[in-house]
Amino acid sequence: MLEILLGLVQGITEFVPVSSSGHLIVVREWLGGEMVGSLTFDVMLHVATALAVIVYFRNDLLMLIRTLQSDRRLLYALIVGSIPAAMLGLLFEDMLTALFRSADAVAWALIAGSIVFVIAEYGSRRLRPKELTTRGAFVIGLFQSLALIPGFSRSGSAISGGLLLGLDREQATRFAFILSLPVLLGAGALKSMDLFGGNEVIDMGGVALGALIAFGVGLAAIHFMISYLKNHTLYVFVWYRVVLALLILLAL
Repeated sequence: MLEILLGLVQGITEFVPVSSSGHLIVVREWLGGEMVGSLTFDVMLHVATALAVIVYFRNDLLMLIRTLQSDRRLLYALIVGSIPAAMLGLLFEDMLTALFRSADAVAWALIAGSIVFVIAEYGSRRLRPKELTTRGAFVIGLFQSLALIPGFSRSGSAISGGLLLGLDREQATRFAFILSLPVLLGAGALKSMDLFGGNEVIDMGGVALGALIAFGVGLAAIHFMISYLKNHTLYVFVWYRVVLALLILLAL
């Protein structure tokens, strides 16, 4: 069932830095699968992965709410960090999606994103450890905006931005995932608006199953990445991305 496969792909690749949008494009193109209620399904995938972030980081989010009166730095960082993706997404998402929504475009973006990862790993070794600032959050938000191009990876780009700013691996990863929450919720809301006035015939059973899988696998993927990147680099994902890109280009 295509919904199960796409839910699995979304859950893994939204948080593992290999690009969820790129993988969904490649899987759909290779399988030639068009599901019933595809727009509704995309909305539910965004909602499911956003819910995974909320559940996994519930303590961080509760602490953020409790400390609003005394320390608003994280709140300001999240707001400022979300601005680039929100503005650039509203202005250019449709254009970029139209330009890069093909398997060969995803392949080149996978390679370009891998170069960003390598630069981040190389540069981070030469930086003194730093704390997250509002200005730094904006820069990380700019990196996150690279994911508007399918194949770049939202999490990987944001983590790379954090590393280049001198954040330690765990801090860069945690902030990247929390920063994805406004984007995922916003994307889900915008896609939900597209549903109004539509005449989609929806297979709610398949949609619900795919979303449930995306949520469960997404939780596992977040936990894996937080644990893995404490003591490991992004290079294993660089190799995966490059190999996948070459396979895509050779298959064309």
